[in-house]
Amino acid sequence: MCTDKVTDTVEWALYGYGVKPRRTLGWIVGLVFMFGLIFRNSGSIKKYIREKSEVLLEDESTSSDKSGSVELKTTLRRGEIDFKDPFLFSLMTFTSGLTSFLYPAIEYEAEKHTRLVIIERLLGSVFVALLIATISRTYLIR
Repeated sequence: MCTDKVTDTVEWALYGYGVKPRRTLGWIVGLVFMFGLIFRNSGSIKKYIREKSEVLLEDESTSSDKSGSVELKTTLRRGEIDFKDPFLFSLMTFTSGLTSFLYPAIEYEAEKHTRLVIIERLLGSVFVALLIATISRTYLIR
């Protein structure tokens, strides 16, 4: 009987029994902000800026050809951490399942708190699934 009340309270708080997506969005924003503050105050992330450059290759076989061969070089330059960077890192970590399709020009790396990064990724998967379930139950069934 007591576990039913606890489960009922958790369902109400997290997603309003599947009909309140704003609650789930609020939890997502709150968790990203909380983890961002932790990363910001601990100074535990590094920022790398990706730069691409083209280098024209001089090859004997292509000397008569006007097109020439080009080599793309990608270098990473270390950047300074701004105020927003820990929150962007937190958002990218939280939605890490979604960012595998994106190739941002800025990369972040966690020096410390790797367990927090793992916890945030797991929470991100759970809350994104909750959000999808809530939206589908609220808007798509109507």
